[in-house]
Amino acid sequence: MSVPELRKEVLAQCDILQAILAFNYQFSEDSRQFLSEIRFGPPTAHARDLRNTRDTLHENIVTVAKTLQLKENPKKFAEWFMKNSRNELGQLQLPKFLIDYRFFGNFGGDDKEWRKYPHHAYIALDFEGAFRAGYPEYYLLPEVALYEDMCASFNLAMESQNFLTQRPVVKVDIKRHYLYLRAAVLSAFYFVEAYLNGWAFDYWWDNRERLSTEESDILTEWNSVKATPQWRNFRTKAHPLELDSIVAEHGVELLHWLRRRRLNQETKSKVKIRVKGKGSGQECPLHTNIIG
Repeated sequence: MSVPELRKEVLAQCDILQAILAFNYQFSEDSRQFLSEIRFGPPTAHARDLRNTRDTLHENIVTVAKTLQLKENPKKFAEWFMKNSRNELGQLQLPKFLIDYRFFGNFGGDDKEWRKYPHHAYIALDFEGAFRAGYPEYYLLPEVALYEDMCASFNLAMESQNFLTQRPVVKVDIKRHYLYLRAAVLSAFYFVEAYLNGWAFDYWWDNRERLSTEESDILTEWNSVKATPQWRNFRTKAHPLELDSIVAEHGVELLHWLRRRRLNQETKSKVKIRVKGKGSGQECPLHTNIIG
């Protein structure tokens, strides 16, 4: 293999290792420097040096992929992540359950830490490692966004009360006040509905192998017979008559599940993943997870 071909292969290996680390919030300053030194190393490197670097990178990729339990081909995964990390739609965000199901069986290398996150939470992912190494500090819960909508609408409605008594009458201002009131009420319903949906989905995901098809359909708003979504109205979710059989059958188990979820929020642990450097016995520490 020629020197240009070896250099191209080394750069591709760098991208693969970075993709795996960055996706898992493991792309620390040390690992960033480690890869930068390889990428921007001497342009006159000999073939032997490039082969040694390539082999070192390959060894690290195999080790990290095994530790984090990568479920995809490393090269194809890196190509997909680099392409989709940032595009016209913005920052890539994936729900936790999809990360577990399709990409990594041991995200971040610490199962106890990762279990703190709800299955339906959306995790922001960036190939360039824009987020601090560790575990995601910020993640999106759909119901939280709706809760914030409710609060903002309520505050605007309170602040615009004077529109009703101001003179001269400004019809646009009065309409705006009632718009805020309607938005506050509607977003409150949407928030509770989203909260129930998230709670139901998380419970289903943890217990899907033991629930019946009918129970799974209720919890996920799905029709298995027709293989299509089957939406349930707010009354059904707020007054879950359809869930009576599930509660009766799994009531005690449900309480234990909720208790475990609460205890997981209180559990803290640490993990360290290291990337071996080019020198014999040299190691480049990636990071130690410390979540406050």
